Amino acid sequence: MQISISQSGGVAYFPGLSTPRTLDVNNLSDADQQELRQLVEASGFFQLSGDSQAEQQAPNCLSYTLSISEKGRQHTVCFQAPGSAGPLESLLHCVRRHVDQ
Repeated sequence: MQISISQSGGVAYFPGLSTPRTLDVNNLSDADQQELRQLVEASGFFQLSGDSQAEQQAPNCLSYTLSISEKGRQHTVCFQAPGSAGPLESLLHCVRRHVDQ
């Protein structure tokens, strides 16, 4: 499984943050792989619309783009955080924790 993340918006613009960063889940420990796979499943990621919060765009709010590819399928979701409570935000935090290491 490959997960790509990028962010845009917010009060200040930092070009390095808008560059997509990719996480190869297969290179993580078994426990971390299992956690990410469970979060992807719990969020229903592959069933979400591509632009889950476009109608609620708030000024200066951070927007995230997550793309996940696994076993021949790929899906991309754009959303704002905080505010995307629940499993999608949990997935975001977990992915950010691993790409920021």
